[in-house]
Amino acid sequence: MAHETGTASSETDLLQKLDTFLTGNAQLTVTGEQWQRIYDHTTQAGDSVETSRAVVWQAPGASGGDKIYIGAYTHGVTASNTYNLCFCGGSMFSAAGVVYDDMHSGFINISKDVVLFADRRSFRYWFFASGRRVIVVTGVNTIYSSAYCGFMLPVVNPSEYPYPLVIAGSASNTGLRYSDTTDAHSSIVDPRQKNFWLLYPDQGWRDIYGRNYSYSTTGADKRYLTPNGATRYKSGILQTLTALQASPGSHCPLFPVEVRSLEESGVNFLGALDGVFWLPGVGRASEDTISSADGHQYVVFQNGFRITPCDYFAVEVS
Repeated sequence: MAHETGTASSETDLLQKLDTFLTGNAQLTVTGEQWQRIYDHTTQAGDSVETSRAVVWQAPGASGGDKIYIGAYTHGVTASNTYNLCFCGGSMFSAAGVVYDDMHSGFINISKDVVLFADRRSFRYWFFASGRRVIVVTGVNTIYSSAYCGFMLPVVNPSEYPYPLVIAGSASNTGLRYSDTTDAHSSIVDPRQKNFWLLYPDQGWRDIYGRNYSYSTTGADKRYLTPNGATRYKSGILQTLTALQASPGSHCPLFPVEVRSLEESGVNFLGALDGVFWLPGVGRASEDTISSADGHQYVVFQNGFRITPCDYFAVEVS
């Protein structure tokens, strides 16, 4: 797994740094997990939006033959002081299929867009990538934004679930600013408003939710991420999670962030995010580093602007 942290000066600068990281990082290259840029187009500024760059990558997956397609584009509006990096994904992409310079038209079975917040002042970023997925976190002032694009870890064999693609971010509204303090702004571990999408085995996209949900599609109230989403179905869980803290010796539990379904088609554990864990936030702060007993290292982040004990998660570094 490759990792990079640094500062960016804009959403465009962040995209450039992410592209350089995914396609040229030494660790990804050595292990054969570097991503390939297969589309790159810049659209000039219009009446209301600034110049936008769109990039599509093909990730090799764990076997080198999975062909995972992820797209990203910048979205800047000076009038509202909003500068974001937006992501999408699909099961196939053809640059020859792009019409009217719209990256989305080149995808087959495309997801909805999700948003990662940025700014036009210097802000911090963290990249975590393998051949299967990329996780991006930004820190603008005291607000942390997150995105997860790529495969999750399914609970069944690849032959049963060959393309478990997740496209998740901090928001679904591309025009939202990082300073928003409503449920329209959340994270990859507690999505609340169409900002977490999973491609099901039937090739249909489903939106997944955490503690709260709104703008739901059919059956959305029956799909959730653990552990935050479980609080909607089981009394007492929120109180338990809130009370959790590190044990003597500063050891704290790491809970896998799992996708679960209570739909009529069956009660299912579909899989877990790769390298992302919920942890109790008592005594924690964003950008803390922690280590597990087996030597793995993690960086801690918060759920957007939220800092309650239930609003922290950790991303594995190594």
